[in-house]
Amino acid sequence: MIDKVSGDSMLIPWYQISVGDFLRIEDMEEIPADMIILGSSSSNGSLYVETHNIDGETNLKFRRHVAFPGITSVFTQDVATIDASNVNGTIRCETPNIHIHKFEGSLEANSSETVPLSDVNLLLRGSRLRNTHHVYGVVIYAGNETKIQMNSLARPSKLSVIDSCVNWSLVVIFVFQAFL
Repeated sequence: MIDKVSGDSMLIPWYQISVGDFLRIEDMEEIPADMIILGSSSSNGSLYVETHNIDGETNLKFRRHVAFPGITSVFTQDVATIDASNVNGTIRCETPNIHIHKFEGSLEANSSETVPLSDVNLLLRGSRLRNTHHVYGVVIYAGNETKIQMNSLARPSKLSVIDSCVNWSLVVIFVFQAFL
């Protein structure tokens, strides 16, 4: 269960998460959707994620929250509930794609300035938060639009071309003999 940050916080299952939701993820929890990091419990704004479910690597990956004064001050507070109703902004990012280690976008908050976003500011679905008490983020891709879901391919057939040809030939022979 994930803590959804709104006027009042509530625990929700991962399948009810949609684009634009503010989420609070606790240490050792799996990330339920692709999201931009807005704040964390660490004093320097950095955090680490484990991505062995995505790329098989067991070493921790460094991530950093967006350095935007108006937003960072709201999402770095160490309180039980966050009032995200005063946060106004626009995230512009690329359309959902299969490139796991590439992300480009920008954040414009309160119509003042624009901050670039990269893969260092992105938490991918399937990764796990480590060595950080909690992190706040906004969902940018959910469901089948997440990078991990777009990289999930149908398993290829294990039959060779000759096996497939022999199978069809047997079906044709069986039908022909049944007709006779």
